[in-house]
Amino acid sequence: RALRIYEGATEVQKLIIARELLKP
Repeated sequence: RALRIYEGATEVQKLIIARELLKP
């Protein structure tokens, strides 16, 4: 699941993932 990937990501990866999740 996306949340599990988010939890295991580094701070930089979290920023990238968050930005991707906010895309329409």
